[in-house]
Amino acid sequence: MGKKIIFIIGSMRRGGAERVISILSNHFAEMYKVEIITLLDDDNGYLLDRKIEIKSFLPSSKKTFIKILYWIKNLRKEFKKESKFYDITIISFIARINILVILSNMFFKNRLLISERNDPKEDGRKWYYALLTNLLYKKADKIIFQTHYAQGCFSKNIQKKSAIIQNPIERKDEYKISERKYEEIILTAGRLVDQKNHFFLIKSFQYIIAKNPQLKLFIYGDGPLLKNIESLISSLGLNNYIFVYRNDINIFEKMQKAKIFVFSSKFEGMPNALLEAMSFGIPCVTTRFNGVDEIIENNVNGIIVDGNEIKFSDAVNDLLNNIKKYDSISNNAIKSSKKYYINRVLSLWEKQLFR
Repeated sequence: MGKKIIFIIGSMRRGGAERVISILSNHFAEMYKVEIITLLDDDNGYLLDRKIEIKSFLPSSKKTFIKILYWIKNLRKEFKKESKFYDITIISFIARINILVILSNMFFKNRLLISERNDPKEDGRKWYYALLTNLLYKKADKIIFQTHYAQGCFSKNIQKKSAIIQNPIERKDEYKISERKYEEIILTAGRLVDQKNHFFLIKSFQYIIAKNPQLKLFIYGDGPLLKNIESLISSLGLNNYIFVYRNDINIFEKMQKAKIFVFSSKFEGMPNALLEAMSFGIPCVTTRFNGVDEIIENNVNGIIVDGNEIKFSDAVNDLLNNIKKYDSISNNAIKSSKKYYINRVLSLWEKQLFR
């Protein structure tokens, strides 16, 4: 009997969890049958191997209960059909999807891996979702967390069935760290949503250019707050200093030109953009969020800021004016990012795939 991996997620639009699934599915498609099922839409923002089968289970009803029944019915039907021909491992991402998939896999013998991709205490999940995750996660064969912080948000019984696997970084040979020539650019990347806290970053930047007027801030991302962000930039008179670009598939190339990478999230799982910037040796300045100290050791391989916009801008300006500190953080960021290199992370996933 052949082996098959079924990934389940809401969408394959560009995002952190979606990017990880694209990397995993492309890699595993070289060895196994791979299928991706989306439950919220049929968009895809990634280049996927032609061998990967993509299906979308999209309910026509807008009523929550009807949608849940539709998803469970169709997932169970798919699991039953595929398990006749393959030894199946199901991998689902994101809490609400995890709950659906656990219920859909009840009484089947398929191996089930579920993964938390955000901060369980801060991502806005309703109390009943929190209750259901604690009750149902123990039904999975393995729970994958990105950080020890997220793992610690759950019961000891769940922790015993879990593993820590960080996000993978795709290193590309054409991007030579030693040859990086930065410009007077500060860069950030992330969806234009409240979680990413771009308003904080924009307000901070007015204090940064007060001391370093040669700088520009490039924001890469898309999302529902685009017009609000553009309005704030205009109201602060920063149109000549801050530029917003939609998601760019060549973000690696753009990132290499940045002098500093800034990150202002209120909460995160494990931010891909931050890891990628560190891997290029770009000194990073970030707000504090739960789990960030597992990525950055403050003032060693990056800077973590507690406080307001002025303190954040002071941290950036200090880094710009201290070449020794800048170079030290750059070198340490490269060294510490090696544990996220794709081959190491893929090997950790491979150990969990099949019984």
